[in-house]
Amino acid sequence: MEFHHGNRRRLGTRVSKVAATAAATVPPVIWTFLGYQFEGASMIAGLGSCLMVRIWVSLNDKSVRAWTVDIAVMGLTLLCTASWIIEQRPTPFYALLSGTGFGALGAGIITVALKYLRKFGLTDNDGSGVGPTPPDMGAKLHEIDKPK
Repeated sequence: MEFHHGNRRRLGTRVSKVAATAAATVPPVIWTFLGYQFEGASMIAGLGSCLMVRIWVSLNDKSVRAWTVDIAVMGLTLLCTASWIIEQRPTPFYALLSGTGFGALGAGIITVALKYLRKFGLTDNDGSGVGPTPPDMGAKLHEIDKPK
């Protein structure tokens, strides 16, 4: 609605319409790390949720565990979350869900990686690959995330 006073116009409504349009079309903040671009909000959501889940898992555990193991698993899950977000470029909501999933998976990430290494024959005991892995390593790693 515009008001006229002689030859002068009040442009209050025009300015607010332009401001509303400009605010609605602001692109997301894009960050760059090591040459890779990603949305800042998605990275914050994903890493934050992953960190909170890992802290919750660590604090829920009643046994005395080595903090070095917790820190190593937390670092691994944060790196997996960050690389997933950089690769997939999800919206903040899906980044939040992904970070929560990686945080909950925890040491299971190592188990999944070992399965893929075995699948491609990279963990042979004859010295042709990465090296031998104990058959019960997956079960031991899975026990890391179980509260006692």
